[in-house]
Amino acid sequence: LDYVVAFGILSLAGLLFRLDKKSAGFFVGGMLLGGLLRYGVHIASGVILFADWLRDTYPGTNLLWASILANGTYMAPIIVLTAVVGGLIFVRMRERLLFEKD
Repeated sequence: LDYVVAFGILSLAGLLFRLDKKSAGFFVGGMLLGGLLRYGVHIASGVILFADWLRDTYPGTNLLWASILANGTYMAPIIVLTAVVGGLIFVRMRERLLFEKD
């Protein structure tokens, strides 16, 4: 789940971008959507795959919150950084990119 599904779901980020290829908002929105969907898959993966280990090591721990916090420590900065840097690059390169004629 952590690799095939989580990184495969990033391709959904292109769905928003396809709505308006010249809009930085749609580009950044697509990146945010892809990042949040990836985060959701990592949370599910953490709950499913690490449940036994977490119950044995830390009894009484809420599996969902543990997965949200553990994955959020690296996913939140990745989502924000990717959206900001990607948006800046897009704005800078928008005129140089070759877009289809509408």
